[in-house]
Amino acid sequence: MLRKEGDPTRLRANGFFLLPVLLCLLLCSQASPAWAAQPNRLMKSLPLAARDMEFYYKKPIPPAGLLRSFDAADSFRNGETRLLAAAFFGELMRGNGTIAREMMAQTKSLSADGRRMLAWAVHFSGGADESTMIDGLLPEGETSLRRQIERSPARIDRWEMSEATVLHMYWACFYASGDTLWVDRIIGQALRLADMNTQARQTGKGFEIARTAAATLYDMAPRHSAVHDRLAAALSRAYGAEADILRQILQKK
Repeated sequence: MLRKEGDPTRLRANGFFLLPVLLCLLLCSQASPAWAAQPNRLMKSLPLAARDMEFYYKKPIPPAGLLRSFDAADSFRNGETRLLAAAFFGELMRGNGTIAREMMAQTKSLSADGRRMLAWAVHFSGGADESTMIDGLLPEGETSLRRQIERSPARIDRWEMSEATVLHMYWACFYASGDTLWVDRIIGQALRLADMNTQARQTGKGFEIARTAAATLYDMAPRHSAVHDRLAAALSRAYGAEADILRQILQKK
């Protein structure tokens, strides 16, 4: 269970945007790891609207419609789910007053969990009127959530990638914006595997997060040319163990 939505050190990823555990267990589990292709269960486990979310940066659709679709599917019940969706919608709202107003116009029709998600999105959007907007979303009694939001970084790139949920929040920001800086951060996390493998440190949370980052890149590269291109660019500069990791992700011999 998520003890505190706003505490990135306590997040545990499950459900929404979660990569199949089987794939993660396969990665780097052998002396010569084979990044064997696995069925893409990631998007199949989500509402159909999630496909529109993943490729939003290529083919934008009305975000208010996406919001209503997820809320109608009760997708925001889980705390991790709310953070992931909030990362996506917050990135859309950042610097875009029109989208922010369209999102806030849905307030009365949203479930309580939908309004909690939107409160996080408002925080991530970095708007000057954040306090007023959150007041319109959360009842006075939700003091604990208000404190969690206030104490959490508004910029998602300042959240430590110490849990898989934060990793997938980075992916959500990429889906929204198409900004490959998010992909580069994930590549950097995956390349930590090189040192860990060399030093035989294939245990612990850091190793698991690095392996999950590599697995998500392996999964996303065939579907997103921008992800493939950033991996190829990184490979052109890499050597040794890091180059080996990148070749495995790109399925190169």
